[in-house]
Order: sequence, then structure tokens, then C-alpha cells
Amino acid sequence: MHKYLVFITLLSLLLSNHIPSTYSQCIETPLFGNLRYQNCPSVDEVSKGSINDKAKGISSSLVDDNNNNNNNNNNNMIQILFNCDKSATPELCNKANIAFNNAATIVSNTFDLKVPLIVNASFVQLCGAFVKCLAGQPSPLGAAAPSRFMPLNDDDGIVRLYPQALVKQFQLPKHPQFAPIDINAVFNSNSSTFWFRGDPPIGKDQVDFEIVLVHEFLHGLGFVNSWDDYINLDNPSSLTPNPSFLFVNPEDSDVKNGTITFTGFQEYILDKFLVLTKDNSSTTLITNKLNQFTPISTNFTDEKDFITAFTKSPQYIETTNMFQNSITRGTLAIRLPDNGDNVLLETSLVPYKPGSTLSHVDFNTFSNTTDFLMRFKAPRQAILDDLTTINGNDPNYTNPIGPKTIRILQALGYVYFIFT
Repeated sequence: MHKYLVFITLLSLLLSNHIPSTYSQCIETPLFGNLRYQNCPSVDEVSKGSINDKAKGISSSLVDDNNNNNNNNNNNMIQILFNCDKSATPELCNKANIAFNNAATIVSNTFDLKVPLIVNASFVQLCGAFVKCLAGQPSPLGAAAPSRFMPLNDDDGIVRLYPQALVKQFQLPKHPQFAPIDINAVFNSNSSTFWFRGDPPIGKDQVDFEIVLVHEFLHGLGFVNSWDDYINLDNPSSLTPNPSFLFVNPEDSDVKNGTITFTGFQEYILDKFLVLTKDNSSTTLITNKLNQFTPISTNFTDEKDFITAFTKSPQYIETTNMFQNSITRGTLAIRLPDNGDNVLLETSLVPYKPGSTLSHVDFNTFSNTTDFLMRFKAPRQAILDDLTTINGNDPNYTNPIGPKTIRILQALGYVYFIFT
């Protein structure tokens, strides 16, 4: 089934609670294309290498010139595998490479990563090769996402899908098999929207590429919501968490053809903290209702058979109610487990916008605040070195990752890098 992602949940559990699911299939999420089911059986972890020392401070180690030709910042716990379009100039490729590594430094100086992460970073022409671009329409800027989601048993007994980058940080003695890459990132080398260090003053319609990258890296770490319309692709009208299936040969499977075994609607870890603001009730209760429409491990002849059965079930009304919530401002939030604060999510976009709705914070609430970063639109004519123009005029807060955003990632399971 289709799912465009630029986008997961949170967890504050003991490591002993993170147990690989009995299901051995992970989900791979191409940035432009279909979900793929990948066989990833549990493996035993072997010896751990030493952790690189990390520089202190948020922006003190950022590169500000064109003398960095190293595609892999070995002092950074986020390692960049950089690929640039052959038609781009060496100067542009170098600027993009510097931006990727600077964004990685910001993230790894914010979160105390225990295991290095690998980012497949491509700066290439998107139109034609990745997406179909329409004449007269703005070309896409790009996106980043987890390379793989893997099922783990949560402390409430529910199997949820975790991004690989997060699972690595748990350092579990046994875990689903990892993919070689943790985060995939692809951005449009043919876009004039991006501003880079060393460019003339930023234009009114330009965005600082480093700010965009930090935003997208957080999606890759798990700031992604699973609720989407997986059924009515051309005209969204219902929302469910990710529908999960088992196949005999998952790598060769096509969910549209052949027998499928339904294993339930599966939440991402971020969804664990998703609540309806009217009463702060967890949307996991809705997920549980949806999973009552048929016994887990029910076989269906094909995707059409599954959709017919589900849309005729009494549980289907819950999906249309969730869709209405997703286009009504102020209805859904991430409830922070440390103090019960609600962080409003983006539910004001009409029509519903996959990839933007629910996987970002509310635009109006967090504009001109220190938590501006995870809004669905990047700030124009603002640069990383002068955040006061977009962060509520707070000169003392120099990190583009705001305090509430950090707490959301902490809830997922990441450790905040406390400076001493």
C-alpha cells in the first residue's frame, strides 16, 4: 500500500520492555513509492565498539567555509553518505555536503546517541527520476524518513513499529535485523529555494538548507505519525494506523495480488502518545477498536477482499471520525509523559495533506516560538545563525530544535545531551 513519509512516536521504558515481536517482517518506507515488507528475523547482538567523543555545544563545530571535502564526518554520531547529482556544479555539491554534515552535528549535539547512525544523503534532481513534476507547479524540495520500521513489543503489551535509528539506541541483546542505512534523505539539487552558507543574503522566498535538514533528520529519527488513509488514496476520507500483513515471500510480495494475512493495524511509537484533546483519551483505544473487526492472522484473498471486509465492518466509522479530527484544528496532540502537557499537532489543513497533517506541530501555535522547527512549512528568509527572527526573539536559545520537540524525542526513547 502507498504511504508518503517524511516521518514516529515516543517511549520512556526500561530496555527490558523492548522485546522483538514474534512477527519477523519489517516495513521499509521509500520516500517516493510503495511500502515494502522486508523479512528481518531477530539477531543476537555481538560486541559493541567504543562511542566517539562528541563536541560540546550546538553550533560551535559547524563548518562555515568550503574547505571541507570529507563526505563522512567521523567525529559525528550521524555519519553522512553523500551523493550529488552529476549535473550539479562542484561548488553546489560542496555546499550541500557541508549543510548535511552541519545538520547532523546539530542533531548529534542535542541527543546523546549511543550507536552511530548512517544517513544515505542524496542531493539530486527529483523530477523524472523520483517524482512526476507538473508544469507550472512548484517542484518538490525533498524529504527524509526512517529506512525501516521494526515491530517491538511495548510495555502495554501492544506491538508497535519503531524506526531503526531508535531501536539501535536501545542496544538490545536481540533485535530485528538492521538495514545498512538508518535514514534515507533525498533533496532536489535543481531547486532555487535553498540557501547555503556562503551565498548572498537570503531571499524572501528562500529557506536555509540546514534548517530544512535538521527538520527532516528528526522525521528520520521517528517524528512520524502512522495515521493515514491507506484505502482511499485518491480522495482521502478515513484514517487508520499502518495496516500490517504477512507474506510467504515478503520481498517479492505485492499487497494488491495474492493471499495476505492481516496482522493488525500497527501504530508507530509516536502514536502511543497521541490523544484527542477533548478528553485526553489515547488514540490507541481507537486502534484497539479497529483491530476488533476481524481476528488477527485472518487470511484475505487479496487487498480488495481486505478493503471490502473492513469498509463494511461496524468499526469503519471510527476511521471517518479520525479523518474529521485530522482536518479540525486543535483536536489531536502529543501528550508529553513527563508532565502531561499537550503539544498540538497539525490538523488545520483542508484538504487533508498526507505527510504534513499529523506529522508536524500546529503551525499557528508554534510560529514565532522556540519550537518553530517541526511546523509543516519551513521559515522563509531566516537563517540558522540568526534564529531570533523566527524563535520568538529569544537570543539565549541557539538550538533550532525547541524544548518541547526535544521532550517528544525523549519520550520516544532518545537521551537529551546535557551539557556540563
